[in-house]
Amino acid sequence: MSIDEIKGWEQLIAFLEGWSTVDGDPDAYDPNGMLALLGACLTNLAKFSIDADFDEIGEIYEPAQIEVLRKILMAADKA
Repeated sequence: MSIDEIKGWEQLIAFLEGWSTVDGDPDAYDPNGMLALLGACLTNLAKFSIDADFDEIGEIYEPAQIEVLRKILMAADKA
């Protein structure tokens, strides 16, 4: 699926979960690219969210996703 084919949330999420590189190379992975996308999402949240938007965060993310967030934060603290 290309980004031009995305028509809804489910397709967007599936696209991002399967993303590997900007050119779609299935044999490579660009973690910095994915972290840049996450950075864009964080910038968006900083601009438009309010504190109450985070009240149900435990219901949104799976434990494995929360663990990845912890790894990112721990790495950021070391920087």
